[in-house]
Amino acid sequence: MRRGLVRIVTVAALTIGLAATTVGAATPASAHQLRRAKMLAWVNHSRAEHHVHRLRMVRSVVGLAHDHDLAMARKRRLFHTTDLASKLRDVEWHSWGENVGAGVTPYGLFKAYMASPEHRANMLSTGFRRVGISFVERRGVLWSTLIFYG
Repeated sequence: MRRGLVRIVTVAALTIGLAATTVGAATPASAHQLRRAKMLAWVNHSRAEHHVHRLRMVRSVVGLAHDHDLAMARKRRLFHTTDLASKLRDVEWHSWGENVGAGVTPYGLFKAYMASPEHRANMLSTGFRRVGISFVERRGVLWSTLIFYG
């Protein structure tokens, strides 16, 4: 009986170890998806606390945000998209806003956005219904762009 229990415990430990390795070994694409999903959840939680409808992620706008992150990472500085209105030509909008940031963690960036009156206003605006969220990590810096529109 004891020998059987040892085998079960060993198999369970190997299974848990393999599962942890599989979960921990996130591909870059899944890491980006997880960061985006977490940021969206934090933003929507804050919006719910302020009785504002949830935002929906739009894949094409995620691509615009990603391109902007890459441009900021290449130049190693923060800047806003100068022609965002024309880049949003493929979606229907009447207003838009953009948050850009650089930091170490997605949650740190979320907290920094919420601490800034202008960024917080974008995140809680009742005029926005859609968002594109992206993160790009380069040299230990996490570049972030959130494009809101409604």
